Amino acid sequence: GGVIGCVALDEYSPSVAEIISLAVEQDAQGLGYGRKLIDAAIKLAKARGYSDLFAVSYSDELFLAAGFERVPLDTY
Repeated sequence: GGVIGCVALDEYSPSVAEIISLAVEQDAQGLGYGRKLIDAAIKLAKARGYSDLFAVSYSDELFLAAGFERVPLDTY
């Protein structure tokens, strides 16, 4: 086995973080790994105490399915 995907959190303040660098190997896309990585990032953000978590993405549907909402970019 090897690396199938990755994700990271970028802290903006003690209460705000962004999900960044979400990537899944092309052959593994569509198999649920992206959603699992988002879920892991959400869990980590909660454990670290972030009250606001956001993502800027071209994969809106993936994040919407994970419970995110569209907001104006200047919100953060």
